[in-house]
Amino acid sequence: MKAEMGPAQDPQQMQIHSNKRKLAHNADRYNSAYFKIRSLARELRPHFIQVLQTPDFRNSRAAKEIKLQMKVMVNLYKQMIAEIQQEEEQSDLLQPKQSLDESTEKKPQTPPFSSDKKLNEIGQPRESYIVGGSAIGWNFITFSGSKPVYYGARAQVIGVNYGLLGNNLPSADQVIALIKSNKINKVRIFQPYQGVLQTLKDSNLEVVLGTLNEDLQQLATDQSFAANWVKDNVLAYIPSVKFRYITLGNEVIPGPYANFVYDAMQNVQNALKAANVNVPVTTVVSYAVLGSSYPPSNASFGQDSSAAMSKIVPFLQQNQYPLLANVYPCFAYFGEPTNINADYALGNPNASFVYDGTLSYNNMFDAMIDAMYVALEKVGGNDVKIVVSETGWPSAGADLATINNAKTYVNNVIQRVLTGKGTPKRPETPLEAYIFALFNENQKPAGTEQNFGLFYPDMTPVYPVNIV
Repeated sequence: MKAEMGPAQDPQQMQIHSNKRKLAHNADRYNSAYFKIRSLARELRPHFIQVLQTPDFRNSRAAKEIKLQMKVMVNLYKQMIAEIQQEEEQSDLLQPKQSLDESTEKKPQTPPFSSDKKLNEIGQPRESYIVGGSAIGWNFITFSGSKPVYYGARAQVIGVNYGLLGNNLPSADQVIALIKSNKINKVRIFQPYQGVLQTLKDSNLEVVLGTLNEDLQQLATDQSFAANWVKDNVLAYIPSVKFRYITLGNEVIPGPYANFVYDAMQNVQNALKAANVNVPVTTVVSYAVLGSSYPPSNASFGQDSSAAMSKIVPFLQQNQYPLLANVYPCFAYFGEPTNINADYALGNPNASFVYDGTLSYNNMFDAMIDAMYVALEKVGGNDVKIVVSETGWPSAGADLATINNAKTYVNNVIQRVLTGKGTPKRPETPLEAYIFALFNENQKPAGTEQNFGLFYPDMTPVYPVNIV
């Protein structure tokens, strides 16, 4: 139903009170600085997203395009401010002069995003660029340091491992719906299951894609095999599937496949680059790669792992790719329950601190990650980030594998990661972790291995988990 209207008014006599800038004629809007700024901002959005997903963001074409267009936007902004000030001055000339009693003191106004001043009013450093908006405000990214720094609501950094070693698991479409309904936006699959990849299309989930360990030798020795693997399992699904990492080998170092990992990573990266696709290539290691891990400052790769890692780590460092590591405090605790404090292993906030030089730890999760960082630095991986590809606690299958312990540990890890804080050794590097696992899988070895799931196969929760 139409609203009732009052008597028609002459448009010349109508006074419109608005804080928005008025355009003189509708035909002029496309030539106005304001409209050009909005158009540029819209066009730059995909470039910002690409920069955030690119490890070597400084040298990416998207970053160069952003820098170029930001200069244009700054000039347009100055032009817009000058036009507004000119219009206000002309308007003042047309207004009747006021008496001293009627006049009010005008305070000089500073443009809200001045390129000449630091943005102290909102706590952002200079050279911060708008990435996007949200219901609670703007997000910013700054290029002032060696790495991008993100301000505002952090991206979700909790993912889940989706395994299929069960004969009673729900269908892939049910699983993807379950993941999304629990506010999880990252998923790791251990090999390229075609049915799962098809279901992941347009799901908006970020995917960590693994390879079969048995394929490593051929991926390492045959570039055409690597190219076909990329074609069938990556290119066939881009851009509908968002690949976060591609992992070559799962816990194969040390072992008979260890010497194939580096060459496989090189060949897969070559195939991706040939297709102009930028997805970080890495591998997944277990804690077995370390020869010593306690205290964390004494950690180093073991003799049986050092040859493989001494080639892999420089590759990761050069490309700014992360190392994926499986971190399980539960196994250390199961092995020495009398020597390891339960609260420390479970990550409870009341745990006593363990000191390692100037660093202190009140949970084993942080200590284990920092031990891996120390080992990386000893072979040249000073800037390599650790992504926790697996962590969890079994709910059955051993004396200390209980539903209560599993619930406590997993929820503590989630809340720990969601703080956005790094470890004591890398406090400015936010954590990213993937919970192991989505389901209890009945075709795994009997015992704890079958009981890491957040859900039973009928999709009912084993215990409550708070992701957000």
